[in-house]
Amino acid sequence: MTAADAGTIIPTRLLLDTRLSYEARGVYGFLAAHNFQVDIRDLAQGQFTAVYVAQALEELQQYGYLTVDQ
Repeated sequence: MTAADAGTIIPTRLLLDTRLSYEARGVYGFLAAHNFQVDIRDLAQGQFTAVYVAQALEELQQYGYLTVDQ
């Protein structure tokens, strides 16, 4: 079993937080699966649009689940 096969831990509190959209929860899961070592520009060029990513990150920041390093 490799480290990638071990899975990702996502706080239940985040998953059940009805203030968050499902999109924000999904972006958090993607970030967590990559150990939060993701260049947001790369994320926005993949399966998510820049607007989608920006809105999700804003939600996660607003409710204290994420801080973003510039």
